[in-house]
Amino acid sequence: MSQLSAEEQLKWKTRAIDLMRAIDRIRDTAEDERTLTSSIVTTLADAVEAELCLLCLRDDDTGELQLRAVTDRASAYDASTEGLFRDLAGQAAALSHAEFLSADLTLKGRPARFACLAAPLNVGGSNLGALLLLNADHPFNGEEQALVDGAISQIDSTLQHARTLRELRRRRLELETIFRIDHIRDEDIEFQPMLDAVLAEVCRAIEAEIGFLMLYDRTGNELELRATTDQNLFAAEDAARLIRAVSDEAIRAAAMVNRTLPGGVLRAVVGVPLILEDRLIGVLGVVNRQGRDGTLGLFITFSIFCHFQSRLI
Repeated sequence: MSQLSAEEQLKWKTRAIDLMRAIDRIRDTAEDERTLTSSIVTTLADAVEAELCLLCLRDDDTGELQLRAVTDRASAYDASTEGLFRDLAGQAAALSHAEFLSADLTLKGRPARFACLAAPLNVGGSNLGALLLLNADHPFNGEEQALVDGAISQIDSTLQHARTLRELRRRRLELETIFRIDHIRDEDIEFQPMLDAVLAEVCRAIEAEIGFLMLYDRTGNELELRATTDQNLFAAEDAARLIRAVSDEAIRAAAMVNRTLPGGVLRAVVGVPLILEDRLIGVLGVVNRQGRDGTLGLFITFSIFCHFQSRLI
């Protein structure tokens, strides 16, 4: 900045202020997290004239970096480059501030080198994710690096605010679902209809297509299906085999098991062991078929399942 004329310095300071104001407006007006993240990457890409901007955030349950928003004016992000961008995001998340990296991509069969400006997203010593800005036409300069570095704290706090709101909504949904489960239990209906009603409520709460409950038979040697919201699923051999495999794994591990199966007949399966007086008695689980958007939420799944276990079994 010291080598710039006073006029140029003023220009960059004005751009920095404009960028921070734009991020503030996004935070105050975005109706949901998808709009929030999408608007941030578009605004940031415009500010430094980047061809590609990616925002990766850590999953609340697994801690893994996941792409949440992308502005791709170079048509550079696809299945062939996804792994490289994931590695770059991992490098960016480990940085202390915005730094220059390089990315060698192959686009439409031709090699291309992109300049990359990478920045971590950190709040209170905790990493939320990373931002990547890429350009093939020209490298980023020091002023653009300073512009991004100055905006990062604004973006950090905005995303942390969104995360806090998301956690509050999840907690509210959890409590509402537990209340409804208690209400079903208190209706004094027969056990089987009660199981069916509670499974339906769990599926509604975590946006799962199907719920199931398996209990050990009287010999204690074999799991038997005792309730499900969709009998047809278990009539399909491949699906039934996958569900039983996850259930058996949950029993062996004595812990929740979550499996995402992008290439199989099912998209996601979660199984939670049911424990009564230190004895494994069965498995409670939920399933999404292929075609459903997103996988199953682990945090609320585990909390609701524990409540199901403590109140109904």
